[in-house]
Amino acid sequence: MRHKGFILMELLIALMLMASLALFIFPLFREFLSGERLVMERSQAVEQGVWATDLMIEHIKNNRARTKEAKEGDRYAFYRGNLIRERLRYEFRLIGKSLYVQLYNGVIQPITGGSEKEGDVKVFPLADGRVFRVKRHGLVEIFYKFGKENGEQLYEIRTAVVPYEDLYQGKRYASS
Repeated sequence: MRHKGFILMELLIALMLMASLALFIFPLFREFLSGERLVMERSQAVEQGVWATDLMIEHIKNNRARTKEAKEGDRYAFYRGNLIRERLRYEFRLIGKSLYVQLYNGVIQPITGGSEKEGDVKVFPLADGRVFRVKRHGLVEIFYKFGKENGEQLYEIRTAVVPYEDLYQGKRYASS
């Protein structure tokens, strides 16, 4: 006589096969998730570094004062105008392992990091502590590395920008 359905031995074999498959699949799935998290952390670090560099380039480019002398260091002062044509002083500076901007009223805002949390992006200047180099004719060079505190994955920024005031030597320029 034929029985419809499964016998107990067939069910146990099916459960054993599914359990052994799960033993192989779960570690692969966990490794996939950790790799995805690592890629996400790296892309966030690059995004924050590129954003900080773009912010600095934009403000340095629109500096409202001519460069008087060449200088190097961990800070760069720039000037912006307001509605009543005053020149207000701002400053980019490296404090610890984070970049900050000091506003005209003395308030300091973080550009990168700003806290000592584990996941924050840190800035690593050149060996001598310099981030900014200002050449004689106004060219501002920006050099730094950024990444996680462990230094495993560091990205390097090397760029230069000339403020419009230096490019046009203080003369008015007209857009075409």
